[in-house]
Amino acid sequence: MPAVIRLPGVVREGTNENALQKLLVHGPSYVASFVHCVTVTYRGVMHLVALFEAPIEAKIIIAADASDPWYASAFPVYGTCVIFLSWLLYDIAHVIYLYPDVGGLDMVMHHLGFIAAACICGPCGALPFAFAWLIAGEFSTFFLDIRWLLINTGRGASAWLPATNAAFAIVFFLTRIVLYAIGLLHLWIHRQTILSTPGVCCTKPLLYLVLGMLFTAYGLNLVWMAKIVRMARGSGREKKP
Repeated sequence: MPAVIRLPGVVREGTNENALQKLLVHGPSYVASFVHCVTVTYRGVMHLVALFEAPIEAKIIIAADASDPWYASAFPVYGTCVIFLSWLLYDIAHVIYLYPDVGGLDMVMHHLGFIAAACICGPCGALPFAFAWLIAGEFSTFFLDIRWLLINTGRGASAWLPATNAAFAIVFFLTRIVLYAIGLLHLWIHRQTILSTPGVCCTKPLLYLVLGMLFTAYGLNLVWMAKIVRMARGSGREKKP
């Protein structure tokens, strides 16, 4: 018989010591993930709204002159980039330390790619609008964290899990597939302006590297989407997405 861990309202009867240990070991990381996704999603949406009607020049580089009419709208992107980069550095350390329990090679490569992109674009204020639609996709992580909590607090068989799986799949599709694709199309349409604007990613090789990583990451999103659909249908219910 599994030991009964009595933590009213948190862990249900029947949860064994191993499950509680997993909750205590990994729980703080998921709490940090939850706080991060709520924070950057809110800020990302605000950046999207603020820069939506901006001219293409303001969407691809943050003006250095505070008197620029779009400076105030774009400048807060710097802060969100710092938050995002800080989270990536923390999370990749967590993933590597516990590898492969909380993430595989795809997760490591994903994090390394976006760490590089943030380090390249952040200092020179490049591609603020692209960063806005990209970071808005973190909203899907909200449901991923809720899913983990349900499974690891003895609620994996409740009606909340399939609902959370479905919400996760829908939000992931809308943000990391549809919105992401629209963002990539926007970059492609304005590629000549982006490539000819001084200061974007400092040098063209670095700019090509960032754009290449953005398009490659979309391919990874498609792979993850296929796994998420299987999870939402119940075939991967107890597996890590």
